Amino acid sequence: MKHFTHLAMVLCMTLCGAHNKSNATNIVELPDTVITTIPNGTVKHYYANNYIFCNEYEALLPQLLQDLDLVFAEDGYVYMKSPVLSLLPSGYLKGAINDDGTHIIFPNHQLIYKTPNDGELLYACFVDKNGVAGNEETNEFYSQDFVLNIKGEHIVDNLNQRLGAFQDKVTECYDYASLPQLFNKEDVDNNLETLMVKYDTKVDNTLENKSDNATLFKNDNDLYIKGFIPRYPNAWVKLNKIAGEDSLSVSSGYVLRNSEYTGITFLYGNNGTKMLASSKLHYDESTGIIESIEGENFTGYWFDENGNLGKNPDYCNFVFSPLITNIATPANPTNIKFMNGSRMRARFTLNTKDINGNTLNLNNLYYRLYIDGNLYTFKKTDYTHLTEDMTLIPLKFDNDGYPFYCDDETIYLDFENLTLPNTVGVQEVYIIDGHESVSDILVYNVATSKQSITTDINKLTTITPANAEYYDLQGHKISSPTKGINIVRQVDGKVVKMIKR
Repeated sequence: MKHFTHLAMVLCMTLCGAHNKSNATNIVELPDTVITTIPNGTVKHYYANNYIFCNEYEALLPQLLQDLDLVFAEDGYVYMKSPVLSLLPSGYLKGAINDDGTHIIFPNHQLIYKTPNDGELLYACFVDKNGVAGNEETNEFYSQDFVLNIKGEHIVDNLNQRLGAFQDKVTECYDYASLPQLFNKEDVDNNLETLMVKYDTKVDNTLENKSDNATLFKNDNDLYIKGFIPRYPNAWVKLNKIAGEDSLSVSSGYVLRNSEYTGITFLYGNNGTKMLASSKLHYDESTGIIESIEGENFTGYWFDENGNLGKNPDYCNFVFSPLITNIATPANPTNIKFMNGSRMRARFTLNTKDINGNTLNLNNLYYRLYIDGNLYTFKKTDYTHLTEDMTLIPLKFDNDGYPFYCDDETIYLDFENLTLPNTVGVQEVYIIDGHESVSDILVYNVATSKQSITTDINKLTTITPANAEYYDLQGHKISSPTKGINIVRQVDGKVVKMIKR
């Protein structure tokens, strides 16, 4: 098993503060096996920041706002997933809460991993500022406890305590991390803001404008953005306010744990030319708008399971702006077209603003399709990739490209088992807290290739093809519609009423 060098560990330690020894009064009897299953108990939910060590670059990198549960078990102990061994199935740390309920004491040198093949044991051990876990001359491990502070408002800081995964030598660390900095999960969830993010990315050597949603959490002098790098929409990046400036700084090194890759993923500024360099963004606190400074690029890199370095596209010209969160009427969709070739396909562009020009929250934006004036249902029996019938489609829903394909705000739909229609209509739907508001319906006339806007669904049924059959109210077939009410049998067999004035 590969281990970190002593030099690398010293580099890590310079980035962390000193640790204060606890006054532990509760005794925890440690098991002689890895704890993989914990007793029943009360689960408390947190978000956690911590640092892990990247051996490839010998650098200390943060991972942010990861879900972390503490289990206050029925046996009287507290259990927490070990923060070390980031790429291995680490066991749980077992601790005891102190008398006033403000701290949890985890004893040092707890067994957290056993290799499946050769049975090597790894222990979570306290690490000092020199990057070692004990006395180098005697190879005796420290008896220092870990003390996890669990009381605070938004944040509880434990990052000044360091632990590593060791086998039998105090100088050989296989993995390294800090104790987590805890955020009250409910406090964070109740103070999240949704942002619209617009950015440029290079596609086939051409910059393309893109847009999406991002999530913001503000705490004191720090801002956290989820969706900063579009390739990793669920990973958080931390931005720090710069004193005396209308600016934010963002470090270039992160562990984006919620990526699609198995290995550790990093974020770099300026195309990764400097390790742990920082980039700036302009921040207008009065409007809440965050903009990247011209020339600043951001790129996601990752190590795959074979240790090879991969690179995502570059992103630049970010603009993060607050979204309206109240009920709003979406503006009308545009650019509808219907194509009848080897496959029947519709294309249209949804509007991401309301009728007053305010940006809508894309997570709350949906659309409906109307075929010949009738609400269309995408049935799972016709569209095998669907798991349920759908009439209300989320903007970003593409279901692996079939039958929906979403290219930013432009939607492509492939129809199955559809008779050639007379009209195809699309309507935007904006839903906030269960309240629904809708746009007008954008209609495409298949015969004339023209588009129009209507507010009345019933009007869509008045357009009929030349080979439709017409009847009067007595059921007599007539050659063409007459003034008044006519009965129309359409080519798909549907029968509708048509009024000719």
